[in-house]
Amino acid sequence: MPPQTDLIDDLPTALDPRQTTRIEAVHRGYLYQHLYAVGCLLLADKHGVSSVSVERDEDIELQHEGRTYVQVKTRIKPIIPSDIADALTRFDTLRADHDAGLRRGKAQFFVVMNQPPGPALLQAVQSGEMSGDVKLIWPGLEGRVPLSLPPAWSSIDQAAEWCAQLAATLPYSLISPESLVWKLAGCVQLASSGTAPYSTHTFKTADLNTLFEQLIVKMQAFPSPPAVYRPQRNEPPIENADRIRIICAFSGSGKTSWASESAMHSTSTCAYYDVGDLPGPAIASSLVRELAPLVLDPSSPEIRKVLTIGSTGNESLQVLDEHIGHQNLSALVVLDNAHRVPVDSLRALVESTKHLKFILLCQPGPAVHEIAALLGLSQETLLGWDVDSIAAEAQHLGVKGSANTFKKLSSLTAGLPLYVQSALRLSKTHYRGDLAKLCTEVSEQSNVDETAQEIILSRLFNSLSESTRNVLAVWSLVDVGLTREEICNLMSASVGVTKQQTLSLLRTLRAQGILQTIDADQLKIHDSLRLLGRRHLHTLDPAVTANALQHLKGMLFEYLSVRREPSRLATLISVLLQLEDVETIIQFAGEELFHEMGPNIEFLTYLDQIALSPEIQPTQRFWALDGLVFSDVKNGRHENLADRFDQMQKLISDYALDSEIQVTYHMKLMQHHALFGRSELALESFARVKELLPDKPVERRVLQYNAATSFWQLGNTKDTLRMLKPVINEYFAILGFDLSDIRKLNPKQLWERAGKRNASDNIKRLADALELRAKLFSDTDPEQLVYRYGALSLYEMVGAIDSQIRVGQDLADDLSARGRFTHAKLVIEKTLLPLLGDHGMVDQAIGVRSQYAVFLAYCEEFDAADAEMARLMPYSSGFTERQRHEIQNQLKIIHNRKTIHAFRIDGILPRVVVENGSADCPCGSGKTFSDCHGAIS
Repeated sequence: MPPQTDLIDDLPTALDPRQTTRIEAVHRGYLYQHLYAVGCLLLADKHGVSSVSVERDEDIELQHEGRTYVQVKTRIKPIIPSDIADALTRFDTLRADHDAGLRRGKAQFFVVMNQPPGPALLQAVQSGEMSGDVKLIWPGLEGRVPLSLPPAWSSIDQAAEWCAQLAATLPYSLISPESLVWKLAGCVQLASSGTAPYSTHTFKTADLNTLFEQLIVKMQAFPSPPAVYRPQRNEPPIENADRIRIICAFSGSGKTSWASESAMHSTSTCAYYDVGDLPGPAIASSLVRELAPLVLDPSSPEIRKVLTIGSTGNESLQVLDEHIGHQNLSALVVLDNAHRVPVDSLRALVESTKHLKFILLCQPGPAVHEIAALLGLSQETLLGWDVDSIAAEAQHLGVKGSANTFKKLSSLTAGLPLYVQSALRLSKTHYRGDLAKLCTEVSEQSNVDETAQEIILSRLFNSLSESTRNVLAVWSLVDVGLTREEICNLMSASVGVTKQQTLSLLRTLRAQGILQTIDADQLKIHDSLRLLGRRHLHTLDPAVTANALQHLKGMLFEYLSVRREPSRLATLISVLLQLEDVETIIQFAGEELFHEMGPNIEFLTYLDQIALSPEIQPTQRFWALDGLVFSDVKNGRHENLADRFDQMQKLISDYALDSEIQVTYHMKLMQHHALFGRSELALESFARVKELLPDKPVERRVLQYNAATSFWQLGNTKDTLRMLKPVINEYFAILGFDLSDIRKLNPKQLWERAGKRNASDNIKRLADALELRAKLFSDTDPEQLVYRYGALSLYEMVGAIDSQIRVGQDLADDLSARGRFTHAKLVIEKTLLPLLGDHGMVDQAIGVRSQYAVFLAYCEEFDAADAEMARLMPYSSGFTERQRHEIQNQLKIIHNRKTIHAFRIDGILPRVVVENGSADCPCGSGKTFSDCHGAIS
């Protein structure tokens, strides 16, 4: 089996996902606890609390006339007695100390829980088994909570929102309430670790106003972050162990927004400087002048020492840095446009300090490469928004599109925020919101109005040499990684550049940030620059493009003959379409494994053109129609099938096409009639195929399988089994393994048994037969899972992606029907979501993700289920009717599972969504789904 990877950037899946889940739960618990402490800090001054301590004898302690001890418990299920047993034992010890006068005042004890008590714990409370001075607080019990304590919340989101609402009442308008809350949470985390200035783990209420003011000062120098900030893929944290870092990305990638947003959540003193227009030698003195008041008392002798007249900027910076180190302060400076600063000035700045941290925000170019080399640094970058974030931004700006359209926009812009926003606004103002049309025109370079991406990156592209621009123009024909050898051969065949010249260019382009590394040995142009490359390609001799395409065709065919890779196959199809290679395109149209990738709209449109063109040979027109019928049936598109069959029949009749074509026609017609329950017509087509079909084993097995499928669609189980069983047995005999071997042997061992000749086709057809056999079992028959798993494994072996996803979903449903909800969820998490992410199948992912949300709800992970459904809502304008109906039903299931859970815990039965009703829209509008994102545009 190929290694499983996560959705983003091919990261390997954790060795032990259960351990990852446990770690996540631990950190959620700590974050909940820290936010509860923040709530206590915000309430302290009003309610006579003199200090708040964290992580001493208890999670949180409030000192007043007496002392309040708070234990915080977070769980995903109702709290049971063993969850709080240790806390109650400590409470007994602390109570005894207070009673003995060893601790001042009267003690109060509280257990704050994000879940209600389970039946056993509730019984213990109601029966008086628990000491009367111990109070349990859970969500919904606000009336029983002391004024000095926040309520219990069910989630971290609720906790942050409650604290922000309280922070908004404080007289600090220079910082948003949310920023203040997260800053305080960072301070609580620092105090929990006993780190200075909180080595006693305690906040004194008298010092809180000063603390709030310090947090506000730390933020004033930064540009305002966007009102709605969307994190980028694998976004780096603003703080890590490295003292000097380079964040390098193109203009428009959101570097400054990232720094501003991240600084709000930092516990360090953060300062921001745009050094783009400053002379290099002036940076150090400017930095000292601005930074000193943030870390020094204005009346202290240290500030006079730092700002001594006559000292150089670097000398003053060195003194300031020594003070920062001596006081164990954490200070971080973000230098924007650092690529415009002379390298020697940056090096002097770095060498003058030992404790002060720097983040250099840079744009790609030779200067950055030199900075990194001289300072011994590696460059980090921002990877842009994922498709979910692009869809959410489109919804925010009032632009509609399908999942595939948002994916196309992601490919064109590399997800860089400014470029995405520019394209979305342009589609709204100049294309009447037709984002798909804008993407098509930009891709074809037929758009009249330039995007911000084209305007900004044109300066970089035009600064390159003519030979470099020619190389990038040819390379822009490819959107997958190529090896250095492949790149050299392509450039030699198209623009006549030698291998040594190409390798030299690659070194230069890589230093300038124009290339991206894919895996260990492959390179590609940065996606955002491919637009400029394609534009330049149109200015070159057409022979350059023709030669490049012909070379790519041969290169990709050679590669794919050894290793089937979906991304390279998609690139080959793009090359064939540009070459208008009808014969080869027709060959792909009839290949089942090609259809497993989900042919794009351009390919199907071209097949339509072939089918209707009188200049094309009748045989090729027929096979084009055959490919279109296959795609339509596979994807549930039935509206054009009758016309396509009429066209196929007319071609057979007018041009006396051969028996092979007639067999294909009647086989598909048989399945079409069966699909719509027309049994007599289906049997007529079956009889016609038997007359025409050669008496050969391969053809006979294909007919038997298709006949079995037709009988199954007609509800004839007996004849389905009669046709299907011999097919399965023959394929197992040919391949040299059986059903039990699929579970026992790894894919390599199965391939060795199968041999090479026609093995892929036979494995795929066996998988089809096993899938059909699984459908014939009842949901309670364990054999159903065996056959379904066998089909899934074989589809994975041959790269039948679409079938693998479909059968994986069916397998998850089978497990769910047997009450094995966690296993069903894991099938989605471990197999389907990584597969969809690896191949960028965003449209197919909608159904899988909504199904995943249902399994989350069955596992009582309701917040995660709601969040997953909410992330799908920005795609709603592109939902098909089937997707809309499916999500409508899944929302009802999630709602009703929450209802059942609430009834079991609280004994209260909220509203149940009935068969024809609609659940609330997960976007939070308060409307039902059918009246909100489920409404048909």
